[in-house]
Amino acid sequence: MIVLAFDLGRHAGVAYGDAGGLVRLEQIDLPQDLGPMMSGFEGAVRGLIRKTEPDFMFWERPFVTTNKHDAQGEIRTQRLYGQAAACAKIAHEYGIRNDSERPMTIRKAVIGRGNAKEEEIFAFCRRCGVDAVTAHRADAYVAWLYAAKKLRR
Repeated sequence: MIVLAFDLGRHAGVAYGDAGGLVRLEQIDLPQDLGPMMSGFEGAVRGLIRKTEPDFMFWERPFVTTNKHDAQGEIRTQRLYGQAAACAKIAHEYGIRNDSERPMTIRKAVIGRGNAKEEEIFAFCRRCGVDAVTAHRADAYVAWLYAAKKLRR
């Protein structure tokens, strides 16, 4: 079972591979403007689907910023929800089973702490023998592990 997992964002982390085997990590670096970012993200997702032929697609579910004075947070939230919708739409078009989950739920299930900090996630990746390089790839790896475990149930 091939799993394709995403940590959504402007520098989207990607993890893919057989649920019981090796994982590969990548990162999709996107432009800041919403239109080109969404177009680039959708094109990258379609390319990854053609490359990996996944049986299951998974992504971290976006969360809403609660600070009404944080204009950048609102824009970031808009981008994340757009990417999540694109994942669901594209998975549907290709007939790929798909799901998403809150980052805290994923971290709690995989690492043992829902509020695990970046350094803890990197340390977890190293213990697993994975050199994640960036926080986005590390988060994608943890999401991939969660999705792979979910498939085996």
